[in-house]
Amino acid sequence: MFDKLTNDDISTAMDELITCLGVKEETPFLDLIALLKKKDTQGCIQEIAARLLLPIRISLSYVPKDFRPGDTNGFRSSALARTDWTGRGIESITAQVAIPEHLPMFGTSGLQGYTIHVRVSENCNEHPETLVTVMTHELSHVLLRSLYHPKKDSELHTDLVPIILGFRDVIQRGRKTFQNSTSGNVTTTSTTTYGYLTDSQFEFACDKVKGILQRHQHDKKCSLTLVAKVRRKLCRATQ
Repeated sequence: MFDKLTNDDISTAMDELITCLGVKEETPFLDLIALLKKKDTQGCIQEIAARLLLPIRISLSYVPKDFRPGDTNGFRSSALARTDWTGRGIESITAQVAIPEHLPMFGTSGLQGYTIHVRVSENCNEHPETLVTVMTHELSHVLLRSLYHPKKDSELHTDLVPIILGFRDVIQRGRKTFQNSTSGNVTTTSTTTYGYLTDSQFEFACDKVKGILQRHQHDKKCSLTLVAKVRRKLCRATQ
């Protein structure tokens, strides 16, 4: 379905979100990866929520990495994972966020420290960038729901939120994982893609955000120069 969307469709969806969310410069992600390498998955997801401006509290639990979508103790679906043409993607990283029906509205005191239950597969730390990619999508569902956004149930809009809010670089690294298998002299590479956007749609969305940011870089630079000048004047006046 998503591969039939045009760039105009993507651009329109982004404009609908930017009107509400604005755009953010790229967020540093190496500290997020460092937390995962230290097995602090809870801390990483909590920080992702904070960077999405969600003042929530994350309650984390795990399910076996070899779960199947219909398992009682597993996830209800495999969420973002899309396999390659062979249909394989055994080592996929999966996450599920339970969103209550009556989620407090964004900006209200009720959302402060509100507990959101997150479940991730046990192998989540094997591909740190991919886990961050998956979690930015899942928590974007929470953000749009808390904003009561008219497109809160749209997977397209949800996929675009992290791109708009500064997670472009880490998603670029984490949206695909590769697994090699060898049979005799033949090596086959299976690709698992996370997210609903095609490669070209993802690149278009990133370029659109970069273009918006570049247009404001000059204004930002001039403003910072003015602020520095005012501070020097204030310092002289105080002395």
